Amino acid sequence: MDTDKNILLLRVGFTSALIFSIILVLFDILYVVMARNPSLEYIQFFIYGLGLILTPSFIILITTIYLLSAKSLRIWGLIGLCFGLSYSIIVSMVYFIQLGVVLPNMINDTMSELEMINMSNPRSVVWAVNYLGWIFMGLATIFIGLSFGDNSSMRWVKRLFIIHGLFTIIAMIGYLLDNFYLQMGVLFSWLLLLPVATFILAIKFRKRKFES
Repeated sequence: MDTDKNILLLRVGFTSALIFSIILVLFDILYVVMARNPSLEYIQFFIYGLGLILTPSFIILITTIYLLSAKSLRIWGLIGLCFGLSYSIIVSMVYFIQLGVVLPNMINDTMSELEMINMSNPRSVVWAVNYLGWIFMGLATIFIGLSFGDNSSMRWVKRLFIIHGLFTIIAMIGYLLDNFYLQMGVLFSWLLLLPVATFILAIKFRKRKFES
């Protein structure tokens, strides 16, 4: 791959990693605000709106990683990209349903028939579908992590991606068993480990020191 193409990929990788990381941090802040002030329902518009930016930025990020990875390791990146696309489609649908259907009905106080598609209900259909999306995202980060190979400069990103993926699998088991504690790990991973990993990636892209 020639130098110009590499530079373009590094720029795209930096932008997508930075956007993804910033949105995750904003998610952290908004969830804390909403937890402390449940009456501020309008915050959900910002959360789901940001979610519709988060999902494509993740796909752009892992596509860039795939294209920059060593040819001998691209099979892992391609598998990760496939799982990532599944995550993006599923979760984007959930976010759009919340924005286009649930929240407007919540504002108009006509929610009586929509509880099964309300993300505020942890036993709703969309909550289960969203969990499925998270599982695909976890599998994506595991395989994308494997695409880094044994390169020492990407060691922490690889570890954080794989750990995040393992946490999502544990959380899935916790969801199916209705075990609250098993599900908590994915929140720790989503709100801390994943943004740290993508911030590191953004720095690597910015300094043009991405290696796989």
